[in-house]
Amino acid sequence: MANKTLVLYFSVNQHTELLAKTIQEKIGADIEEVHPVEAYPDNYNVLVTMVKEQIEKHEIPEAKALEHKLEDYDTILVGTPNWWSHIAPPLLGLMKANKVEGKKVGIFATHIGGGIGGIEEAVKKEWPDNDYLESLEIYGDGGSNREKLIDKWLEKVNLK
Repeated sequence: MANKTLVLYFSVNQHTELLAKTIQEKIGADIEEVHPVEAYPDNYNVLVTMVKEQIEKHEIPEAKALEHKLEDYDTILVGTPNWWSHIAPPLLGLMKANKVEGKKVGIFATHIGGGIGGIEEAVKKEWPDNDYLESLEIYGDGGSNREKLIDKWLEKVNLK
């Protein structure tokens, strides 16, 4: 049976979405965006304040049910923005509600200066019994280097 891969991501400003879709197209994976049950506000300043408060208070919003079944995949690539060195709360909520084990898991994160932050640690804490690939962190959406950075990562983790 061929290796089935799912690109699972959360995005607000489309940086992470752009990476997720680029990865999905390059490897022919399935893709799904994570959405909180209660939608985040459209106003960016209100959103930033709300998310920072969620992180500080360890509030984890519930995520909508996925269309794809995680158990159907051999490899799951998890994409998130770095918010104050943390994984996006809706993605964390989804991970808490949907445990997986025995998978290959890769993490890709977008940031505006914080690198991968504590994202790897958070993912590994929620999904501990998996084989982890090297992570990818990209500033913003990667700009003109995006394709090159993604190709290099995919080759390094043997997905291309």
